[in-house]
Formats: sequence, C-alpha cells, structure tokens
Amino acid sequence: LEALHPASGSQRWSVPATPARDGGPTVLPDGTIYLGGWDGKMHAFDFSGREKWSREVQGAIATTPHVAPAGTIVVRDMSRRVWGFTPHGAVAWSQETPDGSMGASILSDPTVGPDGTVYVGNNDNSLTALHFRTLDERVREKIEQPHQEPPRIDVQDEWIIIDGVKIPVRRGE
Repeated sequence: LEALHPASGSQRWSVPATPARDGGPTVLPDGTIYLGGWDGKMHAFDFSGREKWSREVQGAIATTPHVAPAGTIVVRDMSRRVWGFTPHGAVAWSQETPDGSMGASILSDPTVGPDGTVYVGNNDNSLTALHFRTLDERVREKIEQPHQEPPRIDVQDEWIIIDGVKIPVRRGE
C-alpha cells in the first residue's frame, strides 16, 4: 500500500500489505484507510501510513471495504463470511453465507443501505440482503426485556453469549 503526492505523483509513504486480489482500499474524509488483505486480515491505517489496527478473519478478504452510515466497516472473505468491524477494529458481527451446493455463494463487494441492510451479489445472479443490529441494540433489547429467569450466559471460543447475543471477547485492548 502506498500513498502518492497528488500534485507530483511522488511517493509519500509505503507500507507492506497484501491487498485483496479483487479489492482496494477505502479512504475516509478523516484520512483513515481500510484495506482487506489477502493475508486474511482487515487493516486500518492512519493518513501517515501507521497501522491503527489489524484483525484476522477466517479467510483471505476478497473485497473493497464498505463503510456503512453508522460507521461499521463491511467486507467479505473467501470463506463465504461477511464481516462487520467497528471503527476501532472490534468485530461487530459476522455471518456465514450459503455455499454453492446449498444456495448462492457471494460474488460481489458488499454495500450497505441507509437502514443498515448489507447487500451482496451472488454467483447465481441473485441478491442476498442481511440485516444486523448493532451490539448495543441487541444488548439493550435483552436488558430491557422482562426476564422470568436470569439470563443464560455462555462462553464459546472468543465469544460471550448472553441469551443468544454473541459478544466478541477483546483481550488486552
């Protein structure tokens, strides 16, 4: 990944990165640069090229990141999973999509509608629409619901699950 001076075309900075084969970087007005990697990582850089964060996913990221109106960064990986990241690098959600034998596999970059619905094109010319509530919305809903019994809390791998709401565990951050 490299940044070029707009007037002269000379190199401002360069950082080693393995960008997605079919995707490129997304640059926000504040200078934050999001880049999905063929190395199976989602990266965020500041305007000077310093890495702000990097998160591993299940497969190589195959798309250009899309930033939703609420700030969630959305990408898909080669394992048929669509990921949403917070601007600070936490996994907001992820969703596996059907494979070719069960339905359509995702083919296109994701895009996000104004209501937060994630749209992706599939290899069978169909469209998949996924709607995710933010973690705050899901937790607030669970807290505000009257419970007949205490909430069920589970821990699985890197997740804490409260009455079915998966919350990623963040260690050392």
